[in-house]
Amino acid sequence: MIPHATHLFEEPGCLEEVARLAKEWFNEHLISKKRVG
Repeated sequence: MIPHATHLFEEPGCLEEVARLAKEWFNEHLISKKRVG
């Protein structure tokens, strides 16, 4: 937890950046990858 942090992303583009990073993480760690061979 970060002291005094809120769930709001007031700066322009911040929410979109968080969404992009979350998508990349989920794609990397949770989506099964096709096996080659």
